[in-house]
Amino acid sequence: RGDGTARDGGMARRATGGWHGARRGDGTALPLPPRATTVGATTEVVMKPRDLAMLVGLAAMWGASYLFIRVASPVFGPAGLMAARVLIASALLWIVLRARGGRLRLAAMWRADLALGAVNAAVPFLLIAIATLSITASLAAVLNATTPVFSAIASAIWLRKRPGAAVLLGLPVGIAGVAIVVGAGPLPITPALLAGAACSLVAAACYGVGSVFARQRFAGVAPAELSFRQLFAAGVLLLPATAVAPPRGVPDAGAVLALLVLAVICTAVAYLIYFTLITRIGAVGTTSVTFLIPVFGIVWGALFLQEPLSVAQLPGILLIFLSMALVSGLIRKPD
Repeated sequence: RGDGTARDGGMARRATGGWHGARRGDGTALPLPPRATTVGATTEVVMKPRDLAMLVGLAAMWGASYLFIRVASPVFGPAGLMAARVLIASALLWIVLRARGGRLRLAAMWRADLALGAVNAAVPFLLIAIATLSITASLAAVLNATTPVFSAIASAIWLRKRPGAAVLLGLPVGIAGVAIVVGAGPLPITPALLAGAACSLVAAACYGVGSVFARQRFAGVAPAELSFRQLFAAGVLLLPATAVAPPRGVPDAGAVLALLVLAVICTAVAYLIYFTLITRIGAVGTTSVTFLIPVFGIVWGALFLQEPLSVAQLPGILLIFLSMALVSGLIRKPD
């Protein structure tokens, strides 16, 4: 979700020795990942059991993040929760980078860091935290899964990438899916529900724009370093908002635990797993996590928060999945 995906090209290019013609759904080139074989004009990624286990674990972590946000946001406040999340996660990533001997060049691109931290972390994180005050965690997870759709739109506008037939088909399919999921849900249609859904969609749009900006501005920056810089910049931006809207009271043990799991597991550890997968199976295989995140979001919300689900929402969820598959290039429609 723009959190370092763009930088997989540098690592994979060094590992494979060049580009091999694979492309994302938005038309941008993808490198041939390690342990991949080329058969005719297609690229096949060999995913080992360990890779699949890491992929499922990553989706479980990111799907659970909506659960922890919904639990802790009313206590810490949206701004306070997200500021603490990114600062704790960036501190852990800094320790990892230092242990690996990595170099941090914070002064070199601080304006770009702040821009990326805003559009790819601070703003969407804050919007998602606000959204969970009025919508369920599962609905927030499903709506946020439209990120690849917004990424395709941003690429078409910003990079002047002519969308293919699959992308053009996927966009209205995704819009229809969102309308069904919101309209057919068990919650009554109220201004608060619509506002929460709008916040989730704007957050997804931010991630889409952020991924394109990162590809253009941060080529060659190591993924782990970029992840730290993005999160640290987001923390700097969110601190003033925390001062304006401080926590509403003394957090209880449950809220503190939700914050710590959100920051440590769902952010810092998840990023490290994500970038490990990028180097092992490449971007094409790793992007399949997008399909699993809302599934886990729905499951966790139903199991731990007893969030109601409606059978009428299922067609909308399936349409969103189909839209993601078309836009990401996993399903291609002949031009």
